[in-house]
Amino acid sequence: MEVTRIGADDWERFRAVRLMSLSDYPAAFASRHADWVDAPVERWRS
Repeated sequence: MEVTRIGADDWERFRAVRLMSLSDYPAAFASRHADWVDAPVERWRS
């Protein structure tokens, strides 16, 4: 396992990992894939 600190400018990397995780392991999260898939850039950057 590798832990990487990310910031607002890394939102595209975070988006890819988050959406894959929500899709592959939905029971592991309080959020749903559908809650995030169409999220605006501002939400991802925050």
